[in-house]
This record gives sequence, C-alpha cells and structure tokens, in this order.
Amino acid sequence: MEIEQRQEGGNNGFVWQLPTRVTFSHIRLTRPLTPDTSKVAKWISSVQTGIERPTGQITALRADGSEVARWGLLDVLPVSWQGPSLDAGSPSVATEVLEIAHHGFTD
Repeated sequence: MEIEQRQEGGNNGFVWQLPTRVTFSHIRLTRPLTPDTSKVAKWISSVQTGIERPTGQITALRADGSEVARWGLLDVLPVSWQGPSLDAGSPSVATEVLEIAHHGFTD
C-alpha cells in the first residue's frame, strides 16, 4: 500500500498518513498434476479470448480433505503456468505451477 503524507496547518502533533494506492503481489500456486489440469488450461484460454476476470478462491486442505483456510480473490488473471517435467526415471510427483494476479481479497 502506498501512503501519502499530508501536513495540516496549525496541527503540529502529527502528519496525516493517507492510503493512496493498494497493490497486490502475484500468488504462486503449486500442486500435483490432476485431471483438473485441463480445466486450468481451458480457463487460461478463455481469458485470452476476452471473457471476464472471475472471482476465485484458494482453499488450503488437510491430508484428509478437510478445510484449513480459504481466501477469496477479486478479478483473478493468470500470469503464467508451468506444466510438469515428466521423467519416467524420477520417483517425484509431477506438479504444475500457476501464477495469478488479482485486485484484492473478498470479505
């Protein structure tokens, strides 16, 4: 958040600290590759064709699938997507990385 300072005439006790512009950093999400990966690709394509930016949610889950926390995001836009590096000789799980921009949080 950017802050603008204003001095009020006759008030020497403090300087007003006023918010002027709020910016939000990008969010980087990493998850194992799932059948839903195709939905991510479809969403990225829809944004490129001019469909409105949606409100989105990020939900953190426990291993049993129960919810730990949830964040709502305004006007979500994909910034980048990185697909998995497939290596048959590697025992690691294939993951995808999605980076998104947004205009703030919902209540």
